[in-house]
Amino acid sequence: MLTLFTTQALGFLAGGLIMCAALPQIMRNIRHPQTAAQQSIWRNVLFVVGNLVWVFYGIRMDAAAISVMCGINVVMNGIIVAQMIGRR
Repeated sequence: MLTLFTTQALGFLAGGLIMCAALPQIMRNIRHPQTAAQQSIWRNVLFVVGNLVWVFYGIRMDAAAISVMCGINVVMNGIIVAQMIGRR
């Protein structure tokens, strides 16, 4: 049976892995700015909105891992959206 600490740790691990998925795209957009303009803006906007909803859900359910990690993902995917808008 998982303890509350183990469950929270698992949530932070999952969120960290998802967060790491955005890093290569952010770095590629920095190195190759023209790449940002070629991406689907709607996909990334939906990621931001979806993660923002998860933040509110995590707050409502008192789930720190969901709130914190999704909040970080809002920022990271927001960076990607800003890079895309800056290149269009």
